[in-house]
Amino acid sequence: MIYNYEPIRAQTEKRQAEKIRRVCGISSAPQAAQSLEKVGIISFTQRDLEGIQFPYNDALVITLQIVNSKVKRVMIDGRSSAEVMFRNTFKRMKLVEKGVRPNPTSLFAFDGSKARAIGDVTLPVIAARKSLLMTSVVVDASSTDNVIMV
Repeated sequence: MIYNYEPIRAQTEKRQAEKIRRVCGISSAPQAAQSLEKVGIISFTQRDLEGIQFPYNDALVITLQIVNSKVKRVMIDGRSSAEVMFRNTFKRMKLVEKGVRPNPTSLFAFDGSKARAIGDVTLPVIAARKSLLMTSVVVDASSTDNVIMV
């Protein structure tokens, strides 16, 4: 028997593209314009650049409210390919692992070592008085950061 896997592959690719758009916050131009109208603009001037040596490649590290916890050492890194929450942070937030959805994806740390993914979890994140849902991979690995966001 010969099977045609093209329709299945197309459905899988479509679901993956939808997930990427949802996770990365990609929307159509009218939706993007509406959402930008609601968001305050963060800008920098020449004065803010005084004392900075270029090229400047340091990651941005911030504090965010995730669920009901104030989480420090949230690294914003555009080089990362996934939103990551480390298991010890998940435990310190007293979150229940029943809410974690299985995720068989293999992840690799910045040093190239393999990290064990526990699963995906979707949590509310509050920043600048705005609440967003963030889906991140809970990873059983050690890190100086608590969360890595793209």
